[in-house]
Order: sequence, then C-alpha cells, then structure tokens
Amino acid sequence: MQERSLLDYWMIVYGRRSAIYIVIATSIVVALLVGAFVAPTYEARATLYLPSKLAPVSYVGTGSTSSLARDQVTPISQELAYKPYLGILKSVQLAEIVHEQYPTKSVRKLLRSDVDFSIGDELIIAIYSRDHDPKLAADVANAYVDGFNRILLESSQAQVNQEPAYISSALGRVNEELQNAEAQLKRFEEKNHLTNLEAELTSLSSNKAALENKADDALVQIAAIRGKKAALVQEMKREGQDLEASEVATNSPLIENLRVQLADTLTKLSEMEVELGGKNVQVIAQRKRKQELEQQISDEVRRWLSSRIKPGNSHLEGLRQQLIDVSIEEQRLQAASQGNVQALARLNDRLRAFPAIKASGAELNANVERLRKTQAQLQVSLTEAQLQTARQMTLVVRLDRAEPPGQPAFPIWWLNILIALFSGTVAGIGYAFFLNYVEKTRNVRTIRLVREILGRNDAGAA
Repeated sequence: MQERSLLDYWMIVYGRRSAIYIVIATSIVVALLVGAFVAPTYEARATLYLPSKLAPVSYVGTGSTSSLARDQVTPISQELAYKPYLGILKSVQLAEIVHEQYPTKSVRKLLRSDVDFSIGDELIIAIYSRDHDPKLAADVANAYVDGFNRILLESSQAQVNQEPAYISSALGRVNEELQNAEAQLKRFEEKNHLTNLEAELTSLSSNKAALENKADDALVQIAAIRGKKAALVQEMKREGQDLEASEVATNSPLIENLRVQLADTLTKLSEMEVELGGKNVQVIAQRKRKQELEQQISDEVRRWLSSRIKPGNSHLEGLRQQLIDVSIEEQRLQAASQGNVQALARLNDRLRAFPAIKASGAELNANVERLRKTQAQLQVSLTEAQLQTARQMTLVVRLDRAEPPGQPAFPIWWLNILIALFSGTVAGIGYAFFLNYVEKTRNVRTIRLVREILGRNDAGAA
C-alpha cells in the first residue's frame, strides 16, 4: 500500500469539508443549547493569611502596658507551614460549621465540589465558593473564613477556659489556709503578749539591766542599813540599856508574811510594767497594793518595836525612833530585793525562751506572708484568666471579603463557543478521515467480493 503524504491528508480534509462544517456547526449549536438550558453558576472568592507570630497580651501582668502596644503582623513565609491549615480548611468539622449556618449547602457537596482552596505564589490562601445563587456563594466563602478563625480560636481557648475554675478552687484553699495561719499567729501573739518581737526584746533587755541595777543598789542599801542599825544598837547600849540583838530583830511571823507578800507584789508589778505599760489599770492597782503592803509593814514594825522598848530618857527615845526607822527601811529593802531577784529570774527565763519564741513567730509570719503573696498572685491570675476567656481574638487576617459576583463562572458564552469550535474542528477532521477510511475499505471489500464471485462461476463452468 502506497504511503500517503501530507498533501493526501489535506485533500481528504478538503474533500470532506462539508462534513467538517456540519460537525463544527453542530458543536456550536449544542454548546449554545447547553449554555441556554443549564443554570448559571457563580463563583465567589475570599482571601486571607495567617500571622507568623502573635504577641502575647496580658491585661494585669507585669509590663501589661507594653504588651498591649501594637506590633506588625507578618504572614507565614513558608508554604510548607500552610499545609496543616489547608487540612483544617478541608476538614469535615469546618464543613459542618458552614452547613449549620447554611443548611442548603450539604457537607458532601462542600467537601467535593462547591468549595476549593489554593495558595498563591504570594502565600495567600484563596477560598473559592460556587453556587447558583451569587449571594449564597459569597456568604459561604465568608463563612469559611469565620469558621476557620473559630476553630483556631477554640483550640487556643481550650486551656484558658479551664483556668478560671481551677484558679478559683486553688484560691479558696489558699484563703482557708491563710485564715488558719492568721488565727494561729494571733493566738501565738496573745499567748506570749507580743505585738512586736524586736520591741519586746529591747524592752526586756532594758528592764533586765534596770532590775540588775536595782538589785545591786538594794544589796548596797541593805548593807548600809544593817551597819547603821548595828551602830544604833551599840549607842543604845552605851546609854545604859542592856539590849540584846534579839530584842530589836523584827522577826515577827506577821512581818515575815507581809514581806513575802510585798516581794510577790513587786515581782508581779515589774512583769506587768514590762508587758502592759505603766498606765495600765492593772499596773496602777498593783502599784497601790504595793504601797498598802509597805504601809502595813511599817506600821507592824513600829508597833512591835514600840511594845518592847520604852525607855524614858529623851536621847534614848530618839535612838529608839531611829532604830525603828532603820528597821522599817531594812524590811522594805529586803522585800524589794527579794522582789527584784524573783522578777529578774522570771525575766531571764523569758529571755532564754525568746530565741525560740522569735523563731516560731518568724516562721508563723513567714507562712502568713507566703500565703498572702500566693493569694495575691492567684487573684491576679484569676482576673487575667477571666479577661482572656472573654477576649475575642482574631487569629486569621482577612484580606478580601467575598462579594456576590456579577457574572457567572459557568457558562461563559465566548469560552463555550471557542471550545465548541475547537472540539468541532477536531471532531470534524476525525469524522472526515473516518468517512474516507470507510469509503476506501468499502471499495476493497467490493473488489474482493466480485473476484470471489467470478472465481466461483469459473469453477462451476469447468
């Protein structure tokens, strides 16, 4: 079979041009009919981008003023980083969110045909929504942007929403612990009569030094009084009175009892002056009791001595009066010295216990301060969590809001005609070659059939 040239093919096309024209015309007519009977489809477009980083915002934290300052928001600069977000855009959850808002759009159609997504060279996400209603197409595209932001916001708020309840529970426990700690500290201060440990230490130290000085002075005065008493007794002996030491020794049981009471009163008075101050009602009452006991001792010594020594000589009477005064002073000084010793002993006991009291007080104060700081921090955290929960964030930056398109995306008349012209031309040329093939093969089959018939006739004649 002879090989055909390009001219032969051209001649076939040229010879069958009528058929080709018919096919092209038919394609154009069909395209026009399809465009006329098919409902137009509109396509809306919305664009967005995702910030690469959002500055943390605090309303009550340290440096909250600087955290509220504006900052430049730049988009993600790597295409690979957009893939998880494209997965969210194509997710069933987002389609269900849009379906809840627009029930006429089924989840299946949203996932398969009605919505597309693309990332341009500028790394901007474009959302394409198609529908026969141009407004619905625009609304669905915008709903995808809002739903996308909602999913990202819910994921970022998932942990924050749980914080207020947990912080409130922790704050309640801390408040209870703080109340117990404050009550314990108050009981400790009342038990030890402490309002300020350092001031108490200074006061105790000063009182100790004063009591030591008083005790030393009392011993010196007692020694001097006893010397004066001995001199008076010698002088009275020289005056002709045979007085023994026992005769002027005031060792009456009543005097001894009064002296013990005076020593106890002086001890209590010293302690109360340290703890309550000099103007306290109890201190004033104790001071009055001390004066009464001193007066009772003085009266009893005078009565005792007056009942035993009654000389008539005037000089001896003067010596006797001096001896009475000295004895009274001796009794008073002995009682005061005993009271100072007892007060000093108790004061030393308190001073020895003071380091432990101070350590316990410091520990209780530190615990109270720690709980107060924790309470303040939890209160700040609770306020921050409540503000963050109510905060409406925008994690998606919308660039172009979808608007109802004025022209349908399908059908496009000029494009349909162009496609029909191209496809009709290709189909017409193919049809021309097909007709030529049928014609050629028909001639060959006819010649073979004639030859076969002729060959059979010749065989029958023979």
